[in-house]
Amino acid sequence: MPLDDIAGDMLRGALRLARYIVVDLIVELVLKAPGYVLIKLFRPRATPDDDICGLVGIIFWLLLIAVVVVIQTQLAPA
Repeated sequence: MPLDDIAGDMLRGALRLARYIVVDLIVELVLKAPGYVLIKLFRPRATPDDDICGLVGIIFWLLLIAVVVVIQTQLAPA
């Protein structure tokens, strides 16, 4: 039926929009925000673009994970 096709297309579009919003929020808040803060912390006059903020954010999270792993292995009972 045509009504089923229309409802299915609308639901698919709404789910695609919701997925886009969630993924975009995660990328913006988790990756780019720490990168922007770090760049502004070390270079206050800089105007970083999105790519650099994302790269610095990824490096930040990788370094944070590495530090946590090292601390955890050092504090683990033998």
